[in-house]
Amino acid sequence: MHNSKPKIGNCFYRHATIEDLPDIMLINDQFEHRWAIEKFKEVFENKIPIILGYNEDDVLIGYLVYFLVLDEGRIINVAVDKFFQNQSYGKRLIHRSLEEMYESDIHYALLDVKTDNLSAIHLYTKMGFQILCRRDGYYTGEIEGDSYYMQLRL
Repeated sequence: MHNSKPKIGNCFYRHATIEDLPDIMLINDQFEHRWAIEKFKEVFENKIPIILGYNEDDVLIGYLVYFLVLDEGRIINVAVDKFFQNQSYGKRLIHRSLEEMYESDIHYALLDVKTDNLSAIHLYTKMGFQILCRRDGYYTGEIEGDSYYMQLRL
């Protein structure tokens, strides 16, 4: 872990490989509602893109998982190391994924967000996503709750 809050500096993005899994899990495990390692292994097996963001010191700052179906891109997981939060890294990861979707001739970006995740809802709305509907009971198991289904036209 980091001892002090890093500042925004130069960062770069690349797609993850299975060798990145330990670093991804270090971020994933910081959160109460996290994916099991098996879920990430399934993502890698299915060749679903994971974008990694690194700061100038080659420290992983966050990741984003998305997949493409027909003309839609679906963001399914975004996480930023707690020491790097509130510094626009999540927004930058989302922006990078939207660029990749656009370059792949995708017309819509979609995502679900828990209705009580106000900071994420604010970020997505500020980026142009619109709430299409509320999905009651969307999250089950450990993460129980409702979601807003959101869309951005690219």
